[in-house]
Amino acid sequence: MAIYRFILMSRADRADTGASYPGCSPNSTAQCDPRGFDGPNAMQQAIDYATSHNEIPVQVSSQKEAFDMIAGVLPVPREQVLSSSMFGNLDMTTVLLVALGAIFVVPMLFKKRG
Repeated sequence: MAIYRFILMSRADRADTGASYPGCSPNSTAQCDPRGFDGPNAMQQAIDYATSHNEIPVQVSSQKEAFDMIAGVLPVPREQVLSSSMFGNLDMTTVLLVALGAIFVVPMLFKKRG
């Protein structure tokens, strides 16, 4: 089961987060492993924290939206999933197809013409 780290920018320099761990609910927020990040890089710190803990960072606009996603009332929209990787929000299939294409095309570019 995927664990999502929901990131709410409560101010321009403050990211409040919580994750979808079992037991996480509005009545049991301690189970959500709440974390706060301050400073001009608060969003990036939250993303880095999530990825370093094998969580999927997701930006939300409110606590209600996050808890509705945790409860399954709302889906987690793909466009709200954040990434710090060089491939952005590409799925693994796309990344693998690009890599396979590069494996076959790059050698052809450097092959000597006889």
